[in-house]
Amino acid sequence: MINDLFHTTQKHHISIPKNYTLLGKALITLEGIVTNLDPDISVLHLAEPYGHKLLLERFNPQQLTSKIWDDLKKYADDAFQLPSLLKKTLSHFNKGQVHMEMDLPQIEQLLLKLDRVGNRISFSIILLAFSIVLVGLIIGDTFGNHTVLTHIPILGIGLAIAIFMFLSIIFAIFRSGRF
Repeated sequence: MINDLFHTTQKHHISIPKNYTLLGKALITLEGIVTNLDPDISVLHLAEPYGHKLLLERFNPQQLTSKIWDDLKKYADDAFQLPSLLKKTLSHFNKGQVHMEMDLPQIEQLLLKLDRVGNRISFSIILLAFSIVLVGLIIGDTFGNHTVLTHIPILGIGLAIAIFMFLSIIFAIFRSGRF
């Protein structure tokens, strides 16, 4: 019987939970052992009284009626609370007081990684800008015209400002601990 059941479920692509599959395998093994020990004993005849008792317990009219009655009381209580709950919800919608909570367990880790990537990109852009400014200052100082402005140490001032900006950004990134 169990073999027929498994064949039918496989034929119609019905999945059986693992626990039932293991139970079926155990019953088939048990039946094989009992048949080898005594070919006249039928496992089905041995299990029939227990199955009958289980069916009577499970489908006891008194127990089913009690369960249905309890469920009906629960649903009735919920139905009576529904209008007030709906009114309260709609009132919150009208007032714009609707709040939504979402639990995203790995969002903090993702935001931390995004922050680190942003800091590294900022660091790279600042290094590039720093090198471009230095190259411009060096070229301007080397090939520039000799005017009143050339007597001002523009290379030193530009270098000092660029180094200050560079160090302040680096300090802020490292201080945040997200590099």
